[in-house]
Order: sequence, then C-alpha cells, then structure tokens
Amino acid sequence: MRKKILLFLLLCCSVTQLLAWELVKDGLAQADIVIPQNPRSVEKYAAEELAYIIEKASGCRLAIVDSRQANKDRKKILLGRAAKLELADLPLCGFRILSSADSLALAGRDGAGEVEKLRTAAGTLFAVYEWAERELGVRWLWPDELGELIPTKETIESGSYDLSWEPPLQFAYVRRYDWRWNRRMLRADTSKYIRFAGCPSQGHAFINWYKVYGPQHPEYFEMDSQGRRLNDRYASMCVSNPAFHQQIIDNWRDSGYTKLAVNAKENDAYGRCQCDQCKAWDGGDWRWPSMLYASQRNVGERYAKFYKRLWEMAAEINPEVQVGAYAYMNYVYAPRNTKLNKNIVVGFVDDLPFPRTEKYQQLVEDEIKAWGDSGASLYMRPNFMLSSYAMPELFYHQYAQQFKLAYNNGMLGLDIDGPNLSWATLGPNLYVMNRLVVDPQRPVSELLQEYCSGFGAGAEAMRRYFDYWEKYCMDNAEHFNQVHETKSERKWFIFGNFYTGIAHLLFPDKVFEPALKFLEEAELKAKGEPDAAQRVAFIRQGYEHARLCAQSSAIFANQNNDNLVRQRTLQVVKDFREQIPALAADLKRFTRGGVLEAHAWKLLDMSLENSTALPETWKLKIAGSTEGRELGYFQADFNDTDWKPISTWSFLEDQDVLEYNFAWYRTKVELPETQAGQKVILRLGAVDESGWFWVNGKEAGSLVYDSKVNPNSWKEPQEYDVTELVKFGQDNQITALVENKSGKGGLWRPSFIRYERIGSGNVMAVDFPAPRAYASKEIENGEMALKIIGRPDLGKENSWLKSIVALPVEEPGGKTFRLKGDIVAENLGKGEFWLVLRHVSAAGKTLTYSGIIIKEDCDWNQFQSDLKIRREAKSIAVFAVGVNMPEGSNARVKNVTVEEMR
Repeated sequence: MRKKILLFLLLCCSVTQLLAWELVKDGLAQADIVIPQNPRSVEKYAAEELAYIIEKASGCRLAIVDSRQANKDRKKILLGRAAKLELADLPLCGFRILSSADSLALAGRDGAGEVEKLRTAAGTLFAVYEWAERELGVRWLWPDELGELIPTKETIESGSYDLSWEPPLQFAYVRRYDWRWNRRMLRADTSKYIRFAGCPSQGHAFINWYKVYGPQHPEYFEMDSQGRRLNDRYASMCVSNPAFHQQIIDNWRDSGYTKLAVNAKENDAYGRCQCDQCKAWDGGDWRWPSMLYASQRNVGERYAKFYKRLWEMAAEINPEVQVGAYAYMNYVYAPRNTKLNKNIVVGFVDDLPFPRTEKYQQLVEDEIKAWGDSGASLYMRPNFMLSSYAMPELFYHQYAQQFKLAYNNGMLGLDIDGPNLSWATLGPNLYVMNRLVVDPQRPVSELLQEYCSGFGAGAEAMRRYFDYWEKYCMDNAEHFNQVHETKSERKWFIFGNFYTGIAHLLFPDKVFEPALKFLEEAELKAKGEPDAAQRVAFIRQGYEHARLCAQSSAIFANQNNDNLVRQRTLQVVKDFREQIPALAADLKRFTRGGVLEAHAWKLLDMSLENSTALPETWKLKIAGSTEGRELGYFQADFNDTDWKPISTWSFLEDQDVLEYNFAWYRTKVELPETQAGQKVILRLGAVDESGWFWVNGKEAGSLVYDSKVNPNSWKEPQEYDVTELVKFGQDNQITALVENKSGKGGLWRPSFIRYERIGSGNVMAVDFPAPRAYASKEIENGEMALKIIGRPDLGKENSWLKSIVALPVEEPGGKTFRLKGDIVAENLGKGEFWLVLRHVSAAGKTLTYSGIIIKEDCDWNQFQSDLKIRREAKSIAVFAVGVNMPEGSNARVKNVTVEEMR
C-alpha cells in the first residue's frame, strides 16, 4: 500500500493574477529583508542566507531590518513570523511562500532553539532555500564555495507564488555533514527523531549492561553453545528472558520520562543467544549472502517478538509509547509470523554494498516490503555510504530505487552513517541522496541533470563521464560482490574499512583511461566559464587521485615489491595530496587508525626523508632462547639460509605458526650514507609480548612485558638507540628473539630505522598545570600525565581548553626545537587535541602555533615534531589544548620535552 504523499507543491491561481516584482534591478536593491522584532535563531540565519544568496547572484546585498524599522513605502521580503501567515495546519519544518504586489512572504514552522542544532525545526530557512532553487536556480553541489551553484542575475524578481510544502520524511540527517550543509543540501531536521529514556545511549541500548548487571544478572546475557553466559561490551542479550524485559521497562519508567521511547536496539553484535527459549522464538532460517549474514542464523522472528513484548509492557504505562529497534546483522530480516504496529520504529541497516547484482537488490527490496507488511514503522539507517574508498564507485540509480521503495512502504526518515565524503568521485551519489530527501519522487535523470548543470558548457560531457562509471560498476556488480566476499579480509565489505587492500581488483588501471576523454572534452567546453572550469578540474583531481590510489593498492598487494618501492609509492601519494582540494577525497577517513590505508599500507607513519623501512619478510626459526644464544643466532655472520621466510606485518599464529614459546627473527638492511651523522633509532612496530634485540651481533635492547608497568606494550612501537652499532653504505644485520606466553605473538607491525637530527642536549621537561574546570593530573603506567576532558557545558571556553608552560629560552627566533610527547586520545569526534609551541612576539602577541595536532582517537603513542621558530619571535611556550572536544572525550599527555636542535 503506497504511503500517503506528504509532499505537495500547490501553485494556486487566484482570480487576480499574482504579479512578480523586482527585488534587485540592474544590481540595485529594490526591497528589504524583514525579520521579527525579536527574531529566533532560525529567522536570523534564514535572513543571512537569503541576503548571501542574493548578493552572490546579483552583487547587491539587501538590508536586513526588523519589523519596527521596515519602511512602509518599500517592498519587503517577510521572513518567519514577520510574514504573519497562518501556519498552524503545517507540521514542523513545513512552510508557505506567498507573493503579493509589494511583498514576498517566506515563512515556516520553526523551533525556538539554535539553528545549529538539527533538533530545531527550520521551516522558514527551508522556505528560503525553496525560493532560491525555484527563482534563481540555486543548487548545492558540495559543501564549499565552489560547490555553491548560484547563477548570476543583475535583476532578480520575486516570482508569483502561493505555495505550501510539507517535509516528506519525519526526520533526516547525515552524520558527517556540517550542520549548515545538512540544512542546505537535504533540509535536515531531527526535531521528530525518536528519543529514548532509561538507557545511556540513543544508539545500541545495552552497551554498559555488562558492567551494571553482569555480575548479578548473567541471565540477561547471551548463552553460548556450551551453556555459558557471556557478558562483555559486545555481548548480545537473552532477548526472550522476561526478567530482562522487566529490567528494561523498570529503567524506562524510573527515568521519569515515559513520554520518550523505550530503546530495544541490540548491542553492536549478532543476536547469538542459544538458550532454549530464544531458539524457540526463531522462525525460518533463510540468509543473505556474504560472511556477515551467511555465518549466523536468521533470528529476525526472535527479535520481532522481543520488540513486540517490550511495547506491550510499556503500553500499559503509556499507550502511545514507541519502541525503537534495529533490523541489523542477523536480525535484519522482517518477521513473517509476528505482527507489529506503527509504534515499533525500526532502523533498517542493510549491509549488502552497492553496486549490487539484481539478485542482491531483490533480497533487500523483499525485506523492505516485508517490514512494511509487518506493521512496524521503518526508517533507513544504512552503513553502505561509508564504503567506496577513493574510487568513482557510482550507483545513484540503484540507491534511488531502494530509497523510493522504502518511501512508498511507509519510511519515516533517513539516518545516514558516514558517508564517505569524497566529493570529487562520489558527488553524484551524494547529490541524489540529498535531493531525494527533499522530493522522493524526483526522477534520477533530472537530479543528475541538475548536478551536471554546475559544469556549464561541459555538462553533457560530465554526464557521460558519470554514466561511464555507473555503467562500469553496474556491469561488474557480480565481480564487486565476489571480491568483497572472497578477497576482502573479513569476507564482506565491512563498511569499506578494508577497501584499500582490494581497490586494484575492483578498479584495475585499465578501466580509468576510457573515462579520461570525457573529462578532457568537458575541460575544453567549459574553458570560458571560470566556475564551471574549476568544477571540472575538481572532478578531474578526484579521478587522478582515484587512479593513483588504485595503482598504489596494486603495488602494496604485490609481494614481489620491496618496502623501498612501497615507501616511494606512498611518498608519491602524499605529494599528490598536498595539492588537491580538501573535499576532493575523504583523507581523514582513509588515513585513520586501523582501517583503509592505515591497515593496507603499513608504512604510513614514516617518510623517506627520515627513515628506512625494514623488510616485511624476515627469516624465522622456532627455537629456545638458550639454544639460540649458544648457537649464535644473533651473530652478524650466522648462516640462516635454511630458516623459514615470515611476514613481520602479522602475528605468527595468523601464518600457521602455532606451537612455540620463543621465536627468532633475522633480517638485513642497508643504510644510505646520506643519513650518516645523525642519531639512528631501531623502531620495532610491535613486539608481542617480550623481546631481545641485536644489531650486527651486539645487544641493542630488550622488552620484558609487565602488565602492571605497561599493559599495552605488546601493541606499541619499541625504539632503541643503535647509533653506535650501525654501519652506513653497507648491510646491517638485525636479530630479534620474541617470547610469547599467551594469545598471539611475534613481530606484527612494520619496523623501521629512523634518523634524528642530533640535539643540543639541552632537554627541557614540561610539567603542565591542571586547570580544575577541565584538567587533572593522573598516574599512567607509573608516569604523571595531564588529562583534559571535553566540557561543552562551559560554552565558548570549550573551544580552547588550555594548559600552558612558558619556556626559559632567550631569543628563540630562527632556531629549531624538537617537541616530543606521549599522547592518547579517546572519543574525540570532531574535536582535536594540540601539543604545540606558541611563537610570541616582543609585544606578547601570538605569531603562530606549530606542533602536533591529534584529530583522531589514538592509543598511547610517542609523537614528535621538529619546529622552526618564526624569526621575529622573542619567546616560546608549550600549550596542551583541547579544541572543541565533545562530552565524554579526553586526551592525556605525558613525557613532554622540548630540545633545541643543532
């Protein structure tokens, strides 16, 4: 049954034809923008946006006045409540546009909160965007000034309007969009997004239950096949257990907010409980393909019963209550036997990636229809927009097909995790995704035509360019699915996290050349239009970057390439990225720890300028410590030709080495003479769990694992000064003896020789003070650390949470200092942590900051940076700064030193 269409745009013709009039004539203002006397945040921002758009189109900025200052004899654009329109029949975010002989009214249902918060309804702002799109042809292609398509017009008319609009979805937003572009590109609003009480999370509901209830109530948690109850951060729940149900309802009721929803969203884990009652609740066991789905039983019916039972219990307290749930992992499947109701709100999380074969697309569509038939309310909550890496993986028609089907089956809203913000390759996907939120029934061909209009005379060539890539992806959908399921590390797409390792298989170099002719044609045709030409150039930079990344993935995948070749490849990639626009590729996602390039390209944290990568493959011998020492395994001239080759980029157990306590490793590396005269550091990527090390037959250092001293030493880099042990211009032999007593072991992350400029020896230790509002001192592994926590409740102060130490350095200008420190950061989100030097002028003014900026969560790691001080600086200070850190975030820093370099 089709959903009642909420979107309607009615242009009503009255008996007297509505007359358009000129807002701007020949570049001169003919009207003012009028806002209420005490404007809301939405009304003020709507006025600024309207003034900005008109000024960019015409060169003329209209005055913004409140209703008291309005000139009665001047034409007006009336915003929000200044228009005095009747809006009570519209939902939140709905709006009206009404023109008359001397005014244009743009007014909508607004909230009273800040416009920056997506919970604040913004109907008046959306009315401004609708008018700008209709009257001026404004389009938002990507989130910077170049992506603002605002055609120039010296004369701008009001247009003739009597128009009403209601949002087609109850809520929609994209998690990684800035709030401005959420508003502009898809009219984002979460004022009616389901909200929960009685739980610590608005996402997965039970993430802390193992701490709170694990010891006293193990029966709340999943039972394994051996009858054991499991309870940890990723344990699933025993969803058939009545006591578990009652605990959820008790927590919700006791919160005092029973008008809010009950959260039934399972933890970020499969539904795995194997108790008899849970299994009795199960239905059929059909499964989707890929390891994600095929490896686990279908428990969709079980979870539907769980959601229904919670709703029945909560409805005895509040008959209108909602229960929030997920259709995810092995409970993505809709129930066929359990009937739900519209107050059970299900986030549909389908993780079959695009492009899909027809069979895979049909599987997803069948479940969407089945969820609609179940009676539940559905919203889309996909992860698939996180994928695609740097590649031009286009699938806008197939995405639109799913979106429209979900919409026509009663979809309430859209909550996009991610997406991958590579605008120069994935722009058409993102544009179609955004625009369908505004008008779900728009044909994709029209939306793509809108997008391509931004390329001016090159529009048609760009359309063929995007069509080429979409056709390539769709024609090879079966191959894409097969690669994800057989070649990817987890045997499924896993949100694109390991895409870098298979990019060359999906986009081999030969497929790039045919696309280039379309770009070249567009460049030629758009040559005389500066903005259009820049946009074509932007897309071409995405193309070149994608091709370079695919080539680099092929080089890293080829085991015949040594680390020098790989390291040089990385340098080419880094150099190229220095000159591409920030929005062209989502480099922040590509390089964050543990996934994508950081996982597949394991040499990212060192450069050719100051390091030599050790080989990935060393020689291995499983033998005891005493035996190896007596036989001289560590000697430079020991004959290891019969030893087994082994990768030092993964654990021994992952390479079928299972029975051992000690393992001996040997390798050789030539150090270039150009690096002579510097300090030489042996940096072993990770040693699990103890080790002893030799260079050219001489002891270089050791690591003895002690969980009380440092429980993380097994996964942290270990560094040893080997300056006196190495020889330049010739081979240097390195030996490692690793002891492992439990779990996996060995050398398991890339290792390097690192070179440092020699310091003056004047090392200044930094002891930060701890401002009590947001900082404290704590002991970390026996060492004092400064801890800074995010404090959004402090308002503007949270943008710069600082601790400062002035350095006793005279005339630092022009000198170089090495700043070092150990840092860990947790839950940073969009915040940052800085460990920097402040360059200070003679007048005490800040000239600049330079140093170490942490933008992603990281484990304890040592960071250092050699910093040249501005010549005009007369003093320097060390700053530890939390920048816009969110609630629940923290950064800790210890062992901070500053040393003047020779």
